[in-house]
Amino acid sequence: MLTDLLKNIKFKNKIKEFYKKNREDMVDIILFGSVSRGKTAPKDIDILLIFNEKENNDLSYGLRKDLQELGISAEITIKKYKDVFSSGFLPREDILSDGFSLISNKRISEAFGYKSFMLFKYSLKGFNYSQRMRFYYALEGRRDKKGMLKEMNGIKFTNSVVLVPVGFSDKFEAFLNGWNIEIKKTRILIPDKSVTFMKF
Repeated sequence: MLTDLLKNIKFKNKIKEFYKKNREDMVDIILFGSVSRGKTAPKDIDILLIFNEKENNDLSYGLRKDLQELGISAEITIKKYKDVFSSGFLPREDILSDGFSLISNKRISEAFGYKSFMLFKYSLKGFNYSQRMRFYYALEGRRDKKGMLKEMNGIKFTNSVVLVPVGFSDKFEAFLNGWNIEIKKTRILIPDKSVTFMKF
């Protein structure tokens, strides 16, 4: 997951070295996709190289080879800055909500004053009283034991809707799937001040 990757000193040094060498041509290096959503063991990682004016396939290929030497498989996308948020660029929603800058070490949404969450709506239809209570204990905790929601800094919105930081969304979805319940999900961006207000 993202935290593990960011603890990889060789990976971080390789990215810093690459950016320092090419910083005149580049705006940012963004990590996005499943690893930025907290997936534990993704098959590869998704990286976006953002260039000032001209895209450079040779640099993309070179970085991919360098990461392969570290045992990291990377799918690298290249874009000019002006094209990153255009309607024709399909991953733009992922970049805005999930994207993590390897240069500034923070999520793209945070640069605009927002926190990125995944909203989960679930149904306990078919659960009896005992099953519901076991689910809520696992979700919210009991006595001195933390529940999944607190462990992942989530917010309970209603009895059937919770908000989870995007960095934990894949892990939380796996938790819900383990209960074999119906879920729906969507990404949302919430202003920083509103997040503080909602945690009561």
